[in-house]
Amino acid sequence: MVGELGSSGFLIFLAVIAVAAATIWLIFDLLSRSDKSIGTKAVWMVLAVLYHLLTIVVYVLFFRTRKHPEP
Repeated sequence: MVGELGSSGFLIFLAVIAVAAATIWLIFDLLSRSDKSIGTKAVWMVLAVLYHLLTIVVYVLFFRTRKHPEP
C-alpha cells in the first residue's frame, strides 16, 4: 500500500504533519496569552481542532497581534 501512494502520498503526509504542527502552535500561542478570556481561548481551541487550516489562517491574519500585551 505504501508503494502505491508514491510521491503524492508523501506530499499529503507532509501537509497533514504541517497542519497538525500549526494547530499545536495555535493552541500553545493561545495558552500563553493573558489578554484573552478563558471562553475565547476555548472557542479558538475547539475551532482549531475542528477546522484546522481555516482557523489557523483566520487567527494569524486577523486576531493574532505581533506583540503580546504586557501582563
